[in-house]
Parts: sequence; structure tokens; C-alpha cells
Amino acid sequence: MKITKIFYFILFLLLSSDVFAQNTALSDKLTKLHSMQAHFSQTIHDAHGRVLDQSEGTMALQRPGKFRWETIKPHQQLVIVSEKVIWIYDKDLAQAVKQKRRSENNSFSPALLLSSTNQKILEDFIITENKKNIFLLKPRKDRELFKKIILQFNQEALQSMTMEDQLGQNTSVQFSNIKLNKPIPEQDFIFKPTHDTEVIDQT
Repeated sequence: MKITKIFYFILFLLLSSDVFAQNTALSDKLTKLHSMQAHFSQTIHDAHGRVLDQSEGTMALQRPGKFRWETIKPHQQLVIVSEKVIWIYDKDLAQAVKQKRRSENNSFSPALLLSSTNQKILEDFIITENKKNIFLLKPRKDRELFKKIILQFNQEALQSMTMEDQLGQNTSVQFSNIKLNKPIPEQDFIFKPTHDTEVIDQT
């Protein structure tokens, strides 16, 4: 299941705005973000600029701690995070992985990024505003998955995100049809596998 970078991305958005108290501009934007719905287009390039993968779909995020990321093309995949459980569903494989949300992993793990009360993240990132509405985040430790993350806003809406990993691979996510702070049905954050779905329970 090719969800790793997508997974990190969405979990990152679920951070409490308190995490970014050291950067007032970014903190202000995230404080105002209670929910977000959008269409996404994602492109992954290698270190030489060659396209490795392209995908698109829809996402929904509700803070704190809930999101839905549904890839429609080229393959149908779904990631849902609720208060206690993470579901990763691959429709083509008819397979769903169920995981428990944990907080004891390393400093840049998805589970830690979901923890809005863990202040250790304050020590892990250097945050700078390159231009108005463009923020650069660099982990302080070289061992982290990403070398840098760039967030670009259009006023209060997150318009794009770019991530560069330690091998120079770049993942770019663009958002469109953005809806901010609109009600999202609770059922959008609930996953119920069908009878013909193989469930791998890792809880």
C-alpha cells in the first residue's frame, strides 16, 4: 500500500496549533483551521526530477485527530484516522489494515504527530517564513524521514505542501475545491469493512 508520504502529510496537519507557538503567523493560520475538505493532486519526483508516481483524490480533516484521505486515481485507497484507530484500506486488494494509534514511536512518527499534547515536537522543527504565506519546516535531527517540508497558504487555506526526503525524492501535493470549517458528517471518519474484505488487525 503506497500511503506512507500521504499518511505523514495528513497526520502533520492534525497537529495542535500550540505546536507552532514559536511561529505566530503559522500558529494563527492553524488555530483558525477546524476542518478542511478538498480535492488533491499528488506528484512524486525522484532526485533527478523524473516523475515516479501521480495520484489524485479527496480528503477531509477535522481537528483534533480525525481525517479521511481517499485516493481515486490510479488506484483506490483509503486512510481513515479516528480517536483510537487507524484504517488503511486497499480496494483493489480487498484488504484493510487496522492499527492502534500510538504515542511511543520516534519523534517524526505519524503517531507522535497525532499527539497534540506532546511538546517534544517543539524541539524537533525549525520553522521559518520564507515569504508571506510560505513556511519552511526543517527537522533538527538528520535521521528524520524528511529533510524539509514547505507549506503554502492562500490566505487561510492550505494550498500546497512539498516534502523532500533524505534521498532527494520530492512529494508535492496541490489542493483545489477547498472548503474550510464546514460541517463534515461523522460517518466520513468511520470505516466498516465489507464481508469480503480481508482485515489485518495490528492492534
